[in-house]
Amino acid sequence: MRWIIFFAASWIIFLYLIDWKKLKANIWCGMWAALLALIVDMQAVDLGLYKIEGLLMFANTTPFFLFGPVFVIGTLLAQFYPRKRFWRIINIIVLTAIYSAIEIMLVISGDVVYMNWHLYNSLTVNILALMVIGWFSVVVLNKGKEG
Repeated sequence: MRWIIFFAASWIIFLYLIDWKKLKANIWCGMWAALLALIVDMQAVDLGLYKIEGLLMFANTTPFFLFGPVFVIGTLLAQFYPRKRFWRIINIIVLTAIYSAIEIMLVISGDVVYMNWHLYNSLTVNILALMVIGWFSVVVLNKGKEG
């Protein structure tokens, strides 16, 4: 049930904030984010680092998470990507905090079970993933050129 709540809340935020004129380009950053999350979750679960309990499991994760918070954060990251390097760093810190807070709630609720994993591992992976998504936004989608 919590997966569906996060999915619905993410899409409410998405529908409220999205710039429909730029969606055609920005959606690719959301898809990239979902692909990265899928790869990380598949490998981490296979290695016994953590376990995901959820509805409609697909490749060791739930589509409600991939196409909820992950897709929405990725798409909105491309839309609002800052031009100045300082704000890019702040952006990564804030989005890491939001994403990690969601993960902590899922761990507390038992929907994600850490076995050989810790929050510090997640923070590292989340920061690196957001940096890669930011890179994709700048290099592939040509967003946020410093000026």
